[in-house]
Parts: sequence; C-alpha cells; structure tokens
Amino acid sequence: MTNQTITIVFFSLAVSHAGRREGLIMMAVIVGGLVLYEFAQQAMWDSTFDWRDVAATFVGGLISFLIYLPLHPGKSETDGNLA
Repeated sequence: MTNQTITIVFFSLAVSHAGRREGLIMMAVIVGGLVLYEFAQQAMWDSTFDWRDVAATFVGGLISFLIYLPLHPGKSETDGNLA
C-alpha cells in the first residue's frame, strides 16, 4: 500500500495544481481516507483488514510528505516585499 499511497498523493497533486498549503491539506485528506478505507474493510464482504496495511499507508504518507516539502518550499519572510 505504500507505493499506492505515494502514487495517489502525487497524481492528485499534479492534477489539482495545488499550492503548498492546499497540497499538504490534500495529502492529509488522501492518507486519512485511505486509512479509513482500511478500517472499513472490516465490514466489507470478502475483504481483509490488516494493521500492516494501515502502517504502510502512514509510511507512504510520510514518504510523500518528505518528498513534497523540498519540491514546494515555503515562502521566506522577504518574498513579495520590495522595500
């Protein structure tokens, strides 16, 4: 699930052209949704819940976050100020 998490996060960010803040929010929503889906599998017919899938989803989200930060650095305090 780690590879799928990273793929879903970055595909969604590429399609949406999100800014830094929006990208981080989107990333949290995607990872949260994938974790909720893992828990929902307990109630689904012919589905298997596995804690390792939940852990792999969080690891994928963390890797996505660590890749995303250097690609979208925050603005410094002097950006936009032409004094």
